[in-house]
Amino acid sequence: MLTCRNFGLVCICLVGLMSPVLLAHTRGIVQFTCPIDNHEFSAHQDFSGTSFGARLDFKRLGPIAQPQALADCPNCHFVIYEDHIAEDVIEKLKPYVLSEEYQKYAEMPSYYRAAKLFEFNKECYSSIGWFYLQASWQCEEETELNRKCLSASLEAYKKALAELKDEEDQLITKYLLIEICRRLGEFDQAMENVAKMPDEYPTKLAWMY
Repeated sequence: MLTCRNFGLVCICLVGLMSPVLLAHTRGIVQFTCPIDNHEFSAHQDFSGTSFGARLDFKRLGPIAQPQALADCPNCHFVIYEDHIAEDVIEKLKPYVLSEEYQKYAEMPSYYRAAKLFEFNKECYSSIGWFYLQASWQCEEETELNRKCLSASLEAYKKALAELKDEEDQLITKYLLIEICRRLGEFDQAMENVAKMPDEYPTKLAWMY
């Protein structure tokens, strides 16, 4: 007979058996067709992960991919930055992707190339800055390349301040300007940016802590 006590023990055992799976970072190989040149290829994709917190630049910590893998065409180096890219956007991006200008970035991190696509398509600067920032996570062991990505993110976020209307979005962007300057070792500029923050920002961004 399964008593309440035994049932509880069974549940604990099941959770114990399942937890390594539930907390794991899982990924697999997915087939893609490049929307630029119709080249068929396979690429690793991240399916799930578990985060136990985040760094000051919002990179999640734990058994989780950061950033998540983007499908990257090995033929034309187009980065499939989202699941469904509109046909008119593809038509606009195609000449740029096939150009020498874009192809010179073939060896750059995938998120860096995605940011270049965003720039060409005149996406909002916040999105551009976010993709450059994630590109910096892809090359943290390569000092010069990492700084290049961080600097590009910094410039995009500076421009983002002029287009943002939402107060919280503005505060988050100002905060990221501080953090990116800190990561670049530009401590004087970081402190100047801190001085520009409103006194109440810790309360308004309490969800970050």
